[in-house]
Amino acid sequence: MSMNDMMTEKKGCKDYLIISINSKWKSYFDVWILIIVGYSCIVSLFYVAFEETDNQGHRTWDVIVEVFFYADLVFTFFQEYREPHTN
Repeated sequence: MSMNDMMTEKKGCKDYLIISINSKWKSYFDVWILIIVGYSCIVSLFYVAFEETDNQGHRTWDVIVEVFFYADLVFTFFQEYREPHTN
């Protein structure tokens, strides 16, 4: 296969759906998820010790955090996996 053939080779649907292990944006997203997991742990303990807040801003933020968790769940199903033995 020549270099021109590789350059003009069309990507399949699979190439657009699979998130690479080396994806920079996914790495940043994983760090963000780690931060909001810490937030969620602290706030959950606060809600157990006291009661849930009536502040609309806190409730909105909690919904946004939950949406990020669901997005992470979906992204996990589309992330590339490499078998360590076969690589």
